[in-house]
Amino acid sequence: MTAKSELAELNLSPVLFKTLQDTVFPGATDEAIRMAVAYCQARNLDILSRVVYLVPMYTKVRSANGSVASVFRDVVMPGIALHRINATRTGTYLGLSDTEYGPPISTTFPEHKANFMNAKGDWEEKVYPARTLVHPEWVKVVAKRSVNGGVAEFPAKLFWMEIYAKLSKSERPNDTWMSRPYGQADKCAEAAALRKGFPECCADVTAEEADGKAIEGEFSHVPAGEEGELKPKASAADILRNRTKPDAKKDAAPVNQPEGNKKPDAGAPESNDPEEIFNDFMVRLNVAASREEATKIINSSIKSIPSSYQGKAKEEFKRKLSNFA
Repeated sequence: MTAKSELAELNLSPVLFKTLQDTVFPGATDEAIRMAVAYCQARNLDILSRVVYLVPMYTKVRSANGSVASVFRDVVMPGIALHRINATRTGTYLGLSDTEYGPPISTTFPEHKANFMNAKGDWEEKVYPARTLVHPEWVKVVAKRSVNGGVAEFPAKLFWMEIYAKLSKSERPNDTWMSRPYGQADKCAEAAALRKGFPECCADVTAEEADGKAIEGEFSHVPAGEEGELKPKASAADILRNRTKPDAKKDAAPVNQPEGNKKPDAGAPESNDPEEIFNDFMVRLNVAASREEATKIINSSIKSIPSSYQGKAKEEFKRKLSNFA
């Protein structure tokens, strides 16, 4: 099925699709955007209202030849706004209580180093300096619902240290939680309260709650008996930029550090492990924004990819090009 016929099947005009590409989901693949459109159509939602998010996550998948690799998959996740909409649609939602916060706590997070891939496909080291953050010990919200003529209350009390989103491979809060320690906790507590009060329509975990968390479970694209694993990226702010290296070690120095200010070759292998070399290639390929960029990535990488993975790399390259058809 061509991209044009897929748009027709979703009753989506090229102009609207271009709007989604440029304003609602910038940086996402065409396939992921179509998936988000189908999700919203199935739930009678206006996709332009930004009630869902495309969150890039790593997932382990098994290919036709039996090999397992971690690749990026854009996952459609509801935002807190969707829970609010669904609760309101029931006609029994009576609103929320004022948010209650526990006593302020000062927590010092040590310096953290991480390797990130820049827009050119090169690995760079980013240093997060030590910082003391003031945050609430806990946060509490009560959702109210009309039940049999009365008012039922559904409280949700969450402890900050149990819910905050962590920067990849560290205990440090990601950029969003570091800048909004109270606001983000408020959203998580609201989502938990709505999930208690409206389980028939607010059962999903929201993007705000899943940010920085590891999610494990069975997925349809993994054969029976194989466990899938989703690992979010370092922070919500990094979703459209700076892809986190999946196997970067905590506090590790940049791999293949060149002399002087010269940047490492985007196609240079980061490890001697065949699977890791292939995974690094897949990270670069999946963030390519054009046919030209994807072609440049495979041309610079194919010689360094082990022969056992070259066939799969070419298949993934063809799949990527089909997204630009």
